[in-house]
Amino acid sequence: MFDTPSDITSTGSHQGLDDPFDSKTAYAVRETLFRLTNDQERIAAGEAALVPYWKPCPETVTGPRAAARALRAAAEMMLLPSPRSAA
Repeated sequence: MFDTPSDITSTGSHQGLDDPFDSKTAYAVRETLFRLTNDQERIAAGEAALVPYWKPCPETVTGPRAAARALRAAAEMMLLPSPRSAA
């Protein structure tokens, strides 16, 4: 289903690299995820401001809020130690 680069072995590690996902890369990915989270929260807030408080939240609010929660969870997962580093 998915194409895999030829330099990735069956164990999922890159050949010739000790840690393909180093801390600098992890930090950059995490920062991007948090930036996207903030973007989604701003979108939801802008949409929510257009809806009177007595009306139910439209999907234009709940969708970006759900996306923000998922992005934040992914960013927070970046803080957890990897199984390799815990061993």
